[in-house]
Amino acid sequence: MATAPDERRKTGAAAENEAAKYLRRKGYRILCRNYAATGGEIDLIAFSKGTVVFVEVKYRSRDDSGSPLEAIDERKRKRARNAAAHYIAANDLSDEPGLEFRFDAVGITEQADGKLRFEHVTDTLEPPRP
Repeated sequence: MATAPDERRKTGAAAENEAAKYLRRKGYRILCRNYAATGGEIDLIAFSKGTVVFVEVKYRSRDDSGSPLEAIDERKRKRARNAAAHYIAANDLSDEPGLEFRFDAVGITEQADGKLRFEHVTDTLEPPRP
């Protein structure tokens, strides 16, 4: 039998897969999943129209619990900023002419009928300073 953390990991991975599909339908190209660096982590890193987009994904299994995006707290934001700065430095992107950076959030809520509802918010954090 799977433990609660294992189930959360599976649920999180499934939500990230759904968010990646959603973003692809919107024209984003997924560059990386689950990017981890010292002091931070980002669920998805994508590219869209000259912009590297760092994406936090949150899932709720019911639609009566409020928006999943409400669960993105300051601690999570700080970890995302740290990981984004690391990604930019590790991939030598700070000097790329015309390249922009931003943070998005995708909230996924499972409706009573089993369908998924997506909330996509752009520019949720200040971009990292390369």
